This record gives sequence, C-alpha cells and structure tokens, in this order.
Amino acid sequence: MVIIKQLIAQTDKNSISRVHQNINHQWVLTSGAVVEDAIYKHAKDFKVEHPLHSYVLSIDDQLNYMFTADEIKEIEKESGFSDMSKSLPQSLVNILMKLKGKNDFKSIDQTFQEMRYDRRTQPAEYWCRNSILNYLDLFIESDNFTPFVTEQDLLNDMYGFLKSTKNISRTTTETGCQSSASNSNKNSQRELGTNQQLVRQANGDCSDLTFKHLSSELGCVEIGLVDHRANGTKELQESKLKSPKMMRSFCKQMIDQYKIKVNKIKIVSFIINGKPKIKLLALLSQLK
Repeated sequence: MVIIKQLIAQTDKNSISRVHQNINHQWVLTSGAVVEDAIYKHAKDFKVEHPLHSYVLSIDDQLNYMFTADEIKEIEKESGFSDMSKSLPQSLVNILMKLKGKNDFKSIDQTFQEMRYDRRTQPAEYWCRNSILNYLDLFIESDNFTPFVTEQDLLNDMYGFLKSTKNISRTTTETGCQSSASNSNKNSQRELGTNQQLVRQANGDCSDLTFKHLSSELGCVEIGLVDHRANGTKELQESKLKSPKMMRSFCKQMIDQYKIKVNKIKIVSFIINGKPKIKLLALLSQLK
C-alpha cells in the first residue's frame, strides 16, 4: 500500500512564512510562550503538508516537542474538549438500557416498536428510538448484513442516524456538496489571520455530508468503505488533513460573518472508515 503525501514546494514555504509574519492576536500562554510561534518553528521545515501549516493544533498529538508540560495543560484546558465528553441525557440512557439482555431481532424490535415519542416535543428521544429500529432493518433477512457497494449506501443505511440528528439540532444537511467556506478560504488572496492560500489550492473540499444552519457550515462527515487503519491513505488524509482544514474553514467563515471569538465556536467532524467504526474530531478553541 502506498501512502500519498503532498510535498510542499518552495513557493508554499514562502507563503507560510509570509502568513506567519502577518499573524495578529497571537495566543500567548501564561509562561510567555506564543503558540503560533512554537507551531511555526516546529513545522516550517516539514517536507510534506501537515495540519500545523494551517495552524491546526491537535491535543491528541504529542505536543512535548513544542511545549512544556504546564503549557500543554493550559492548551488542553483552553481547548474545551471536555465539552465534547459530556454524558448522554438520562432520557437517552434509559432508552439505550432497554437493549440490555436483548440479543435477537424479535425482542429488540418488539421493545422499541412499543415506545412512543413525540417528534416535535421529544426530538432526541424520537431520534434515538428510530435510529435503533432503522439499524435493525439491516438484519431483517439475516443476522449478517450484506456488504455495502458504495460509500453513499453505507452512509444512508448504516449511519443514517448521523444525518437524522439534524432534527435535534435544527440544522439542514447537504450530501456530497463542495464546501463554500473551504472554497472561499482556499481561493482568497487576502491574509486569513492564521493562514493564506497555498499555491496548489484551488477548489473547495467536498464533504460526504455537511450540516448547516442558514449559510454557516457547522459539521461534516467523511466516510470510506475500506479500513486500512491509521496508516491508510484515505483515513490519513481525511483525519489528519482534509477534515481539520475544512473545519477550520467553517470556523473562519463564522468569524467573518458573525464577528465572534474563535474560542466560542465548536465544529464537529465524523470520520468513518471500513467496518462499523467512527472517529470523532472536534474543533473547539484551538487558537485564539
């Protein structure tokens, strides 16, 4: 298996350097260390494209190459990632607990068919109950479901519960659409505060599923049929490059449109590869 890596041209390096020199409102830690300076110093000589070139800092990565232990703790605290690990509402827990002790189609189907929730006044509970019944449809004919031929079929039939969350969040969804925020970000000739157009960038990225509120893009889903683990080309590109950069573009668009602080914005991306497995990315307050 060959891993595709995008080499960085000298023109790209020059652009990255110019962008760094024009950054305003840098994130200064209590120690006096400047986050953007540390990122630039660490990534400026990388030979291939990396999220750090877009000033996307992942708290899941090893940061001790750039920051001290105390600085990492401060970054993690400011990231707001704890907001993404809150417990499920008890009403949803109660519904899911109905699965306990049930391991056959008939008992699960009967239990959840008997549940009744109002889709307007109880949207979360209605979504949870329907998600289980819809998933159960995969096993009507057999205890094993038929492998999916296309990514769209996998998204619709197995992971349709992701799209249907729009009724809870009061958002709309678009399938296979080019991101307007990504397109604007990539083709803008003006400085973007912490990023600028690289020479090779042209068209906006296309997400398998995008969540929107009015014109703002709030989240996305990327899905693949084959899982090559963490080193697979598709998963590597989507979890490390494509999705974080798209999420950053979503964030930038909202900052421009609503004039709000970046650390007040939360963007979510789901990455699905191969067998039933979901990886959650969250862009919270990564840079001030």
